[in-house]
Amino acid sequence: MKNPLKEWDEKGISAFHIKTTLVAGAGTFVDGYDLTAGSLVFPLIEKSLGQGLVGSSEILFVSIILGNFLGAIIFGYLARHGRKKFYGIDAMLMSLGALAQAFISTPLQLAVVRFLLGLGIGADYVLSPLVNAEYANRKDRGKLMAISGGLMWNVGALGSTLMTLAVANSLPPDLAWRIVLASGAIPALIVIYARRKFPETPRYMLYTERS
Repeated sequence: MKNPLKEWDEKGISAFHIKTTLVAGAGTFVDGYDLTAGSLVFPLIEKSLGQGLVGSSEILFVSIILGNFLGAIIFGYLARHGRKKFYGIDAMLMSLGALAQAFISTPLQLAVVRFLLGLGIGADYVLSPLVNAEYANRKDRGKLMAISGGLMWNVGALGSTLMTLAVANSLPPDLAWRIVLASGAIPALIVIYARRKFPETPRYMLYTERS
């Protein structure tokens, strides 16, 4: 049987493949930034919110992990109904969750917005590698996914470390952690803009034609 995707699979790497990888990797960068930043600034959050945070620290971390699980499950199912349709909603959730962290005043509020952030991160764990793999050619698929996945996650973690070092010793604790966490919204907003212009993946298009 003739492979209808043979031309796509066998074509050489192009600027489109690089762009796809960078856009998918930008979402993973945000994942690495947001998850790492929460751990780095936790001592500053304790100073800022005081004793109300004691006993709630586990909730702060569990909330974002729970969001990861639910986001992956929900968007794993939704992705069956289109990649492009949801490729940007994950970044929107990450943007809202990251930005909202700058305006909270209680540990419970922080847990809620980090759960929202976790939903976006979990969704991106499904959508970014899926979309990148379906766009990629056969020869370079592994390399492109490694770049957009593990490499960009670690770059994001490094970015949050540098941001924390830049502001933690120069600003009051109450302001410093808010800036570090809310800064995760900036790359997420860029991702939303970039993903709006992406076409549906060829593999999903073939799937819908055969359904």
